[in-house]
Amino acid sequence: MQNIEGQAYVFPGAFEVAAMGASDAGLIEALPGLVEAAGAQVLAGSLRVRESSNGNYVSVSVSFLAIDRVQLDAVHESVRSHNGVRWLL
Repeated sequence: MQNIEGQAYVFPGAFEVAAMGASDAGLIEALPGLVEAAGAQVLAGSLRVRESSNGNYVSVSVSFLAIDRVQLDAVHESVRSHNGVRWLL
């Protein structure tokens, strides 16, 4: 287990990424693949979806295992690269 001094991250470890965008942007289908494209393992059953009250926007989150900070950063970069992502948490 690696704990980088001054940071709250412990590797390897489970993390979550959440992306928000228009409901028709395809984020529900794309998010797990974007995480896997960065080399991380998506945790089974972790996909969560929440629609806005008017149904115009969607928040999609998934949990995954990252082996190090490089892989964690790669996941965020991969998700950020999707044209439909407006906000990333």
